[in-house]
Amino acid sequence: MSIAKTQIDPEKVRIFLDKKFDFKVDNLEFLRGGEFSQAFSYDTRGQSHVIKIRNTRKQFEKELRAYESIREKDNTIPIPRIFDIGLFQENENNKLYYCISEKVEGKILTDYRYSELKIIDSFVIRMLIKIHKVDISDTKNFGSWSKFEQTSYKSWKNYILDFINGQKVYWNKIYSNGIFEKELHQTLSKEIEELLEYSSEKRYLVHGDYGYDNVLAIPSGEITGVIDWENSMFGDFVYDIAWLDFWGFVQENNYYKIYKRIYEKIYEDKIINYNERIRCYRLYIGLGALAFFSDLSQKKKYLSAKERVEKLI
Repeated sequence: MSIAKTQIDPEKVRIFLDKKFDFKVDNLEFLRGGEFSQAFSYDTRGQSHVIKIRNTRKQFEKELRAYESIREKDNTIPIPRIFDIGLFQENENNKLYYCISEKVEGKILTDYRYSELKIIDSFVIRMLIKIHKVDISDTKNFGSWSKFEQTSYKSWKNYILDFINGQKVYWNKIYSNGIFEKELHQTLSKEIEELLEYSSEKRYLVHGDYGYDNVLAIPSGEITGVIDWENSMFGDFVYDIAWLDFWGFVQENNYYKIYKRIYEKIYEDKIINYNERIRCYRLYIGLGALAFFSDLSQKKKYLSAKERVEKLI
C-alpha cells in the first residue's frame, strides 16, 4: 500500500518509449494491479518489457537492489531483471520517474479464480519459504532496508513498537481527518504489544507485500515472478504469512495453515508460538491499513479494512 497512484496518459508513454529507443514500440498495454505506480507492457525488437511510472525514484532503486542482491544469493527466486531507471518527465509541479524491466510469463494472483488458486497455492508458499531461506548473515539489524546491508532498528520488537506507539506527529495527523477512531488504535496497539512477547528476534528476509498483485504464476502453478520489493525488510518471517492471510480473497485460502504444513514437512520441526505471531502481525497489518486509508481519506477502503480487523478482535 502507498500514496495515491500515479496517473499517466498511455500516449505519453508511447511517445517517450519511441524517442528513448529510436524505433517503434508495439503492443503497449496497461497492466492492472499495484498501488504505487502505473505500469504498461510493450514489445520492442522481439522482446517484451514492462515500464512502471511513479512520482518517486527511491522505490525503483530498492527494486534494483533487490534484483541484484537477492538473485546473487539465490538465482532461482524469479525477480524480473531491471534494465533502466530514470526521469520520465519534469515540470514545475512534480517529477515522474520510470523503471524498465523484463516482462515475465504468467498472471498476477488476483487475475486467477479461486478454483485455479487451489492449484497454485502450494507453489506460492514454497516460493515464500525459499525467500525466507535467503542468507542475510552479511547484513545487520531489523526493519526496512535500503541498501541491503543494514537497517535502523536493533530489535524486531522495537521496529513494530515504533510504528504503533511512536511517530506522534503521524498519528495526530491520522486522527485529525475524523475517519480513524483513536479508541480502535489503542485497542489494537495494546494487544499487539502483548503478543509481541511471542515474536522472534531471529532475522529473515521478509518481502513485506507478498502475494496477490506482486506474485506472478502460470496455470500449472510455477511462480514466474516476485515483484515490488519496496516494503521488504529484515525480521520475523511469519509477518509475510500474516500479510497473505490478512488480505486473503476468501477465508478458505488459509495460507497460514498451508505454510505451517509445508514448513513442518520440509524442516521436520514446528514454528514456535506460530498462532500468537500470526495474530500479532494480522492486527499490526490491519492497523497499518486503517491508518493508510484514513490518511488518504479513502473511507470506503477504510471501512472494508476495518471489517477485516473487527473479525480478529
